[in-house]
Amino acid sequence: MRRPLILLLLALTVPLFASQDRAEAALYWLHGFSSVGRANLDGSLPLWPLPNGWFPALEAEGACGLAIDAQHLYWGNTSGGAVGRATIDGTAPNQAFISGLGAPCGVAATGTHVYWSDFATNMIGRANLDGSGVEPAFAQGAARPCGIAVDEAHVYWANQGGESIGRANLDGSDVDQQFISGLGSPCGVAVGGGHVYWGDQGLESIGRAALDGSNVETTIVDGAGEPWDVAVSDAYLFWADRWGTPADPNGGIGRASLDGGGANHDLIPGLHNPTGVAVDSRLLAPDPSPARPSDYLRFGRLTHDRTTGALQLIVYVPARGEFTVKSPTIGWSIDKGNPPPWVGGTFRWKLRLWPGKGRVGKRIRRQLRRNGRAPIVLRVTYQQEGRLPLEGTKRLAFLRR
Repeated sequence: MRRPLILLLLALTVPLFASQDRAEAALYWLHGFSSVGRANLDGSLPLWPLPNGWFPALEAEGACGLAIDAQHLYWGNTSGGAVGRATIDGTAPNQAFISGLGAPCGVAATGTHVYWSDFATNMIGRANLDGSGVEPAFAQGAARPCGIAVDEAHVYWANQGGESIGRANLDGSDVDQQFISGLGSPCGVAVGGGHVYWGDQGLESIGRAALDGSNVETTIVDGAGEPWDVAVSDAYLFWADRWGTPADPNGGIGRASLDGGGANHDLIPGLHNPTGVAVDSRLLAPDPSPARPSDYLRFGRLTHDRTTGALQLIVYVPARGEFTVKSPTIGWSIDKGNPPPWVGGTFRWKLRLWPGKGRVGKRIRRQLRRNGRAPIVLRVTYQQEGRLPLEGTKRLAFLRR
């Protein structure tokens, strides 16, 4: 009896990267407590921590809350008792930029200071923008503060344990822990468009009030899951939903207009524990350059389908697009999923390969009979909409054993 052919991958995986977009303004988020992702404000062109890619992983532990200024990103390291910082492109990360804290969860930055809310010490802290002049007890008496925001006159924080939004002057005076009261379990605060916004994990909603604390609207966005952070731009509010809802148990980044209308709960869907979100307040300008190559293409795990005798090769891409096996002319199919699975910040597609019935397939089967091995160089292309195709190659071999 002839033994079945088992097709195995033998050779080197060749990850490919095209030059990445470096727009001057974007939406940023914390992903899986340990890394930062980035996309345009409409959710397009998401970029993630990639080997040798545009945005390296920050490797933070227990990251919670995200802030951005003209030059840097800041985040709270709850398990490390510190505020971390990196340049705006994710390089030069410093996990202990401001150390010796309790469990900071929530960060805000101005032109002169960095502020944080400390979940463990129940205090609001502040330091100079260069990390000097640390004041860990800048404002005291909070109740498990989770999230912080700053405007021209005040500091705001969410008292998750006190069911309220707290406020103080920029110098730390006139602390009011019940500035906005009667909430559920608030976490995440943002200021913009004449309002204070917050995420409420108890109500699974986004709420807002006027800057003086009046006109409280506890729910302008319903079904927000478990919001951990909130950010606003000139036209939109964004929230980081850590767990999603029972009907859709996947976290993600949501977006709505500043009045809560037109809510899109899945602007960036399928994330793993997003606990921070921030917006670069500068506006994105249209890119006048010619079409650029598509972003990175990466090959992942290979498995063998013993029922069909085909290989299944995982392919990772950053956005939807067209995928083609250019050569050799063997049998292939690509399963993008419906909707495409969004795992670890990338689309994960399943590529199936088999010798096929053509001339190349006959040669492969002949080599397998003679030598037990049939090497090929797989050449594929991936093309995002409006981009030039990106070509990737991978050396592999079909084997018989």
